Parts: sequence; structure tokens; C-alpha cells
Amino acid sequence: MGNLAFRRRLVAWLPWLLLLLAFALRVYRLDYPDITGDEAWSVTISSRPLAQVVASDAEFNPPLWHLTLWAMTRLVGRTTLAIRTAPVLSATLALALVFDLGRTVGGRRLGLTALAAGTIAPFLVTYAQDARHYGPALLGAAGSLACFARLLDGRRGRPTWFAYGLFSLIAVFSHYYAFFV
Repeated sequence: MGNLAFRRRLVAWLPWLLLLLAFALRVYRLDYPDITGDEAWSVTISSRPLAQVVASDAEFNPPLWHLTLWAMTRLVGRTTLAIRTAPVLSATLALALVFDLGRTVGGRRLGLTALAAGTIAPFLVTYAQDARHYGPALLGAAGSLACFARLLDGRRGRPTWFAYGLFSLIAVFSHYYAFFV
């Protein structure tokens, strides 16, 4: 009987353990390599005054990422770790929403499978560590789809509609391709 109780507790904690592993993989060597290329361009845009960040015609992507980076650098500084923190946090939160989406659509096993695959997917780890708009766009898209699945599942309360709208806005204001989601 004790073995069954242990398995149940492990299964209950498995999503949290996978999210912790996902976070660990995304923060591992987060400060390497230094900020270059597109990341440096994001830092350059976000170091301007707020009005110029919002009205920037130097960037072809929506402004949410640059606003986030503008706020982050003023709160925690301009180190490589500080600059890459928001994408890591948003990409890790997105995996929690991927788990919820899988669980809503196909049950707990599908949710855990999707979470496990997302945890170790090399491209998701790489893009989560990139100080660009990919992490927030993933968060918005995953949240939007998870809320949409809940709406189709019959959970049509105001909080679900509000979350659906909020996540959809986060996605669209992070990356133009999110319109397809």
C-alpha cells in the first residue's frame, strides 16, 4: 500500500518537477554567450526613453518585448542575466500552460507528455535563453490556446474569457506571427 501512495504522490508532483527541470535547463549558462546581434538591438531600443521605445520604427516587431525589457533593465539592471530573465520566466510559464492545454484536450497523460517534451526540447531551451520576444510570444500563444481549449470544453466563465483575451494580446503584441494562433 505504501508503494501505491508513493506513486500517487510522485504523479501529483511530476508536473512541478518537470517545470523545475525546465527552469533549470533554461537558466543553465544563461549568461553565456554575451549579448550580441538581435539581442543587442533589443537592448539598444529598450535603453531609449519610454516614448521612443513605444514609437520605435527601428524595430519590425510589436512593442511588448521592448516595453518589458525597458522595465526589466530599470528594475534589475543591464547584466546579461537580468536581460535574459524575462524570456526564461515567460517560456517556463508557457510550459505550465502547455501542460494545462494537453490535460484539457486529452487528459493528464497527454499534458505530462507535452510538458516533458517541451521541457527538454532543445529549440525551446535555446529560444527561452534568447533576449528577444520568443519567450513572451510562446507564453501568449500557449495561454491563448489553453484558454480556448477550456472555452470549448464548456468552461465559459468570465475569468476564462478574460484570460483568453489577455494571453491573445500578449501573443499578438509580442510577435506578428501570433495572429495565426
